[in-house]
Amino acid sequence: MKNATKTIVCISFILFVIVVWYYASTDYNYNIQYRGLDISNDWIIRYCNTQQCIDGTTGTISFPSFFTPGLLHNFTSIQGYVVLTKKIIIPASWKDQTLILALGKIGDADKTFFNNHFTGQTGIFPPHELSQWNKDRYYLLQPNIIHYGSVNTITIIISCMAYNRIVGDMYIAPISHNEFTTINHISSLRSSIPLYLNIGIGLTFLFIFLLLCYSRVERPKYITFILQMIPGIFVIAEPSLSATWYPDTFFRVRVFAIAWSLLVFFHFLFLHRIYNYTRKRIELLLLLITVMLIILIIHAKTIPQIEWTGLTVILILTPLAIYNLSLHGEQLVKKNEFATLFFPIGVILAITAVHDGIVYLSLFTFTIYSFFGYSFISPIFQYTSLFVFVGAGLIIVYQYIAMSREIENMNIILEQKVEERTKELRASIENLSKAIEFGVFSVKSKLPYYFSPQLKPKIKQAIIYIHNNYRSDISREGLAAMVNIHHDYFSKAFKYYTGKSVNDYIYELRVKEAIKLLLERKMNILDIALYIGFDSVKTFNRAFKKFTGKNPSDYRK
Repeated sequence: MKNATKTIVCISFILFVIVVWYYASTDYNYNIQYRGLDISNDWIIRYCNTQQCIDGTTGTISFPSFFTPGLLHNFTSIQGYVVLTKKIIIPASWKDQTLILALGKIGDADKTFFNNHFTGQTGIFPPHELSQWNKDRYYLLQPNIIHYGSVNTITIIISCMAYNRIVGDMYIAPISHNEFTTINHISSLRSSIPLYLNIGIGLTFLFIFLLLCYSRVERPKYITFILQMIPGIFVIAEPSLSATWYPDTFFRVRVFAIAWSLLVFFHFLFLHRIYNYTRKRIELLLLLITVMLIILIIHAKTIPQIEWTGLTVILILTPLAIYNLSLHGEQLVKKNEFATLFFPIGVILAITAVHDGIVYLSLFTFTIYSFFGYSFISPIFQYTSLFVFVGAGLIIVYQYIAMSREIENMNIILEQKVEERTKELRASIENLSKAIEFGVFSVKSKLPYYFSPQLKPKIKQAIIYIHNNYRSDISREGLAAMVNIHHDYFSKAFKYYTGKSVNDYIYELRVKEAIKLLLERKMNILDIALYIGFDSVKTFNRAFKKFTGKNPSDYRK
């Protein structure tokens, strides 16, 4: 069962990685772009205070690039408008063909014009501002507005209310209506499916884990998983947001930064509960770091404060991925069965944290970071976050397997206990029979005048009780009260019928039990003494020597 589960999980994990990687990395518009014109270089840029941009500051720029440095330099602000203009000659061979204008991903809302004809818009300009940072801009150019074989003018007006940029492929190419519909459809799916998948799967797991919270033992684990889902949905929604959830972009950035901080904190709490760590000091440190970052984020209002806070949040949270990996690695070394399943997911999430940290770091350093030909342009957490739910599924499966094992072990232990108890009861009955037959009621044939005939059954009842409970705390007074006799009268009657005092009778049974344990089990003297009912080793040793003539340790040797 265990090996089959691991095999299924590994195969599912590999297939999932392949599908997600292919979906996230495939350049689905390569064929269209290949037959087109690259327009990413030599744009004229103007920085303005108003959308009309009559008297703007002019320069040239090539993409991918950021607008924010220019706004800061010219207006000491990251809020304003940018107007991009480019002249381009459309080949005469494309005459009467519909063209696609691809503008990559633009940092905020845009309005695009081709030869002064309004071509399209993405997002909403202030005062009801909506930015769609991670959405591809594809606009269709009809033949009647195109100057084939001569110069054409592209104008893009961009509303800037935060850290702004253009990244991605920028080109003009012939395209059919079917191709345009397909490429737009794929782009929309690529940005929205992760959000809808996470919401749908997340609500399902939320319901399941709320039900699992009825388990008191595992409740902290399930609660921390639920708590990380709440900020997680804001982090996931950010790249594909297409609704005005926030009053403005600055508020949106603050919510995102706070959500990211809380997500990291609750994720570590979740890992601690999963692996049964009790690292209160580390959790307190993580809490203090999270609270500090949230306070900085809320109070960051000026440009230097925003820039410094953004860099601080990124540089503190991103390296914590190392601690994430250390938790999984430590449990892997300890051969934790759950860690062998959860480790690949931890690696993926740690890589994601570093990747997206570099992406967001680029926003504050105004640099597109590239390693080995790969550019850190867009976040990927909206895709890899699905691994969190794969991990949640593994938790449920693992808990089910562990519960099945526990029930199976409990059945085995129960059977062993029943068998041991049966043997003990048989031995007790045999001892009781011998005691009654040979040791009890045979001492005297004639009762003293002060003993009534009704006394014999009551002494028998007390003896039976002693044989069944001699490991417990039994007193002369308690036995007398049980058979409704005065304790002094009971003591005399008990010794008359058994030839022993109540304490000696109980101690002798306990010593007989101790002899078996000394010879048959590898228990230490203290454990044996406590197991058979003595409250101290000293009392046990004294009673044992009285009945056997030796100390327990000497007897065992």
